[in-house]
Parts: sequence; C-alpha cells; structure tokens
Amino acid sequence: MLGAMVLSSKWSSALASTCRDGCVAITTDRALDPNDGWKLLDRMDVENPSVWGSVGYISMLDKTKKSSMM
Repeated sequence: MLGAMVLSSKWSSALASTCRDGCVAITTDRALDPNDGWKLLDRMDVENPSVWGSVGYISMLDKTKKSSMM
C-alpha cells in the first residue's frame, strides 16, 4: 500500500514512458503511480510555509515490475 496521493496517471505514465529503467524522480505532494512501474524509495516532510508544509517523494522506475503487472 502506497499511503499517498498519486499523481495523475497522465503525468505518471508519460514520465515512465520517457525515462530509462532505474531513473530516480522526485515529486512534491503526490507520489508517482506504482502501476506505471514507479517504486517509492523514500518520503520526506519539508517546510513550505505557503501551504503549511509539503511532502517530497523519491521514486525509482522499475520497468520490469511494470511489465510483470500486466
């Protein structure tokens, strides 16, 4: 279970299709979709006074995981 809001499938799958296997991506406030092969490595709470804080998500693309899910 991811336990985070997931970035729009449109963006998550577009990023997965253009990145190489093993690519690391950092997003804020929404995680990348594991159904597109993204594996959440870590999350970090960060100060962002304009919105009372943010969460950074560090994900790695595992294209073998994506293909095995289909």
